[in-house]
Amino acid sequence: AIKTNPGYADAYYNRGTAYGKKGLYDQAIADYTKALEINPGDAEAYYNRGTAYGKKGLYDQAIADYTQSIKINPGYADAYYNRGTAYGKKGLYDLAIADCNKALEINPGYADVYYARGIAYDNKGLSDLAIADYTQSIKINPGDAEAYYARGIAYGKKGLSDQAIADYTKAIKINPGDAEAYYNRGVAYDKKGLSGQAIADYTQALEINPGYADAYINKAIACEKAGRIKEAVEAYKEFIHYAPSQYASYVELARQRIQVLGGK
Repeated sequence: AIKTNPGYADAYYNRGTAYGKKGLYDQAIADYTKALEINPGDAEAYYNRGTAYGKKGLYDQAIADYTQSIKINPGYADAYYNRGTAYGKKGLYDLAIADCNKALEINPGYADVYYARGIAYDNKGLSDLAIADYTQSIKINPGDAEAYYARGIAYGKKGLSDQAIADYTKAIKINPGDAEAYYNRGVAYDKKGLSGQAIADYTQALEINPGYADAYINKAIACEKAGRIKEAVEAYKEFIHYAPSQYASYVELARQRIQVLGGK
């Protein structure tokens, strides 16, 4: 269609969308840009180009495109939501919250927006507001594992380990392959002094992600507390193997614990 009619904006737009679905964001951006040269009033093209910029981590460009999309279509809830998400990625949480508020004015049943606003509240240290938004997101979409997981994190920050465990359990039921949910449930069990359950969860997290350094160190410490010395030594050794460079002090601690426990 482009060869026979180079001025056909929809053809560029549709090809850009196809590129975006394949993860070819540079090509998508080029096609949306061409579509906008032909039809500068296309809110969807600005929105989709903004999404492509966002996928590349170019949040300033994404925000500019979402803003232009909103200028053309002030009732575009998705554009407010995505601009809010981009603001959040830049650490501009008040702006993120403001855009989420606007999106919810337009579409009060938008579960993803409640979740995104919850994340922004969480990052501002407003755990109660975050929990309220995650709860509303779950009410609208009970199958959202990420919302349960995020609410579990927020409960954990407040020291509400039982509620955190319940939410991580729900997240795991929905998404059994979530190593982070197992790990954080293990942390919550640890805080309650339930070393056996904690060790089981750290072990499950490591089955899913064998390079998970944090899970190895936590498992090692929990095994040591439980008197499971051989397992503790093995977990410390695995931690040393997988620990990133910024964990140097923990690596030294692990080496010391191996010596104390009689490992080599």
